[in-house]
Amino acid sequence: MALTAIHPGEHLAEELEALDMSAAELARKINVPTNRITQILNGTRAITGDTALRLAHFFGTSAQFWLNLQSLYDLRLAQEKVGKSIKTLPTLKRRELVRASRFKARNSGNDGPRPENWQAPRSYFPSASACATFLHVLPRG
Repeated sequence: MALTAIHPGEHLAEELEALDMSAAELARKINVPTNRITQILNGTRAITGDTALRLAHFFGTSAQFWLNLQSLYDLRLAQEKVGKSIKTLPTLKRRELVRASRFKARNSGNDGPRPENWQAPRSYFPSASACATFLHVLPRG
């Protein structure tokens, strides 16, 4: 059973109705053009990251909430449109995937550090006065 695709504009419309607020008023409050809100409410425009941030700030939710609504809507539309044809495509079996990843690791050419890239360790021998300064110890006289 396929789930119905619900545009985020329907959720936004419910919020506005509960607040007895118009699209124009919301648009003014979040500083966006009125047509952006009306197009979202009509289901003809997607919620972008910018709009999600503004709606989240205004409604006290997260931007991810609004983007998730949009993403879920897009995914359900795609499922309705091409879902059945995708089910006929071949799938990679887990065993094949594991075998492929082992093959890639074995043949990647990365066998660890190469001796020609090794660097000799560098030692630093500070002077006694530098050590004393570092340790906040005054040299005795």
